Amino acid sequence: MGVLSTDNWQLNTREEDGKIYVTGVLKDGGSVLNIPGNFDDKPIAGIDKKAFFASNMLKEVNLHKTVKEIGDWAFSRCPLLKTFSIDTDDETLSVEMGRGIFEGSARLESIKLIGGSDKDIMPLAAACAVRLPAAYLLRDKDFGSKTWYARFDMALLSFLAQDDHEGSSNSILCGEEDISYDGIGSVDGELLGETAAFVREVGKNKCYLALIRLLNPGELSDNTRNKLVDYLRERQIGTASGSAWNCIKEDFDDNCDIFTFYLDITKPGPEELDLMLSDLKGEHAQSRVVIINYKSNITEKAALFDGLFL
Repeated sequence: MGVLSTDNWQLNTREEDGKIYVTGVLKDGGSVLNIPGNFDDKPIAGIDKKAFFASNMLKEVNLHKTVKEIGDWAFSRCPLLKTFSIDTDDETLSVEMGRGIFEGSARLESIKLIGGSDKDIMPLAAACAVRLPAAYLLRDKDFGSKTWYARFDMALLSFLAQDDHEGSSNSILCGEEDISYDGIGSVDGELLGETAAFVREVGKNKCYLALIRLLNPGELSDNTRNKLVDYLRERQIGTASGSAWNCIKEDFDDNCDIFTFYLDITKPGPEELDLMLSDLKGEHAQSRVVIINYKSNITEKAALFDGLFL
């Protein structure tokens, strides 16, 4: 076993058949991890099971194209992990993925193929890893193809069709550790009961997935687009769940472009817009401006339309 030093990280390694595998962390190097192509003149071929489990400060990972295997739960429970890049010679994800690699790393937004050109697939791949119960799509031989997008959309629509209460009493088994879905249950194997908090989070997560797919419309059919738009409209503010509004308000960090996109597709009326404004707090000042401008525009259009009939 040798110690690989890369940037501020010190990593334990093992050798097998002339190849190097990273087994764990000897010294945590902080927010950025770059795995090089070689160590001791041998290619770094893989990341072992749980190698970076619960690396609390890790935000960005960059893997050399020599890495062809990532073990079970290798980057799970990394609460700040946001981007994961894999060097590649083409647009295929030619890495053998284990189980639950990113389980509990809920902030992951992008899985990037450095040699690829399809930007739409990056957030969708991340969604497969942490939000959509379709991690198998990361191991799909057709990754990035039209067929892959069709499979993603099929999995997404199937997930949206499930009852939001489904799975509320389950926990995620992560090796020896039990990770609760909503973070309030026991971690020693106790199963959670059904909770309003869990159902609310599931509703938000589904709306997040619908928005992400609409924002990254590669190979998106008109039929699927219409279904996703309808799904969000049916969950606007003032509806029984309001989960689309909860998602846009809480999960997109006052992103004005996404707020504008959301308003354009859901087309809320003046009453819904007033509810939004009253629900937003002071820290959402930019979003309030977007809503006020949107309301002003539709009011002006309505007045113009009415004037045509005077």
